[in-house]
Amino acid sequence: MENLLFILLLVLLAGVFVAGYFIMRNLRKPNIRDTRGIKDKWEEIEDLIKSDSTLSWKMAVIEADKLMDSALKSAQMRGETMGERLRFAVSRYPKIRPVWEAHILRNDLVHEANKQIGQADAAKALKLFKEGLRTLGAL
Repeated sequence: MENLLFILLLVLLAGVFVAGYFIMRNLRKPNIRDTRGIKDKWEEIEDLIKSDSTLSWKMAVIEADKLMDSALKSAQMRGETMGERLRFAVSRYPKIRPVWEAHILRNDLVHEANKQIGQADAAKALKLFKEGLRTLGAL
């Protein structure tokens, strides 16, 4: 009787560990469908940052933000806006938190007509977006 109880306990523990493994595996990276399209678009964005044009740097940040939002939608992050989806994503993937800094820069560029940006600031924002996309498994 003791052996049967011990075996049942081992089987139950093994089941818990297996279930936990698959749950954690699914939480690590969501299933993003169009990673090839995201990678192609990312290459276009990186070309923009190499330009000597302030307008190109602004467009790089704006396009990177759009791409991040698209990846969040594809990863089925809840929310009506990019901010809501990003907030939800941070709750599941804390490594995405730095993307907020890049998203705020994008908002400033879009909503403040005279907002200026340097190439270094744009490159930093792109780095943050890129890390966020990697965390989601999109890049």
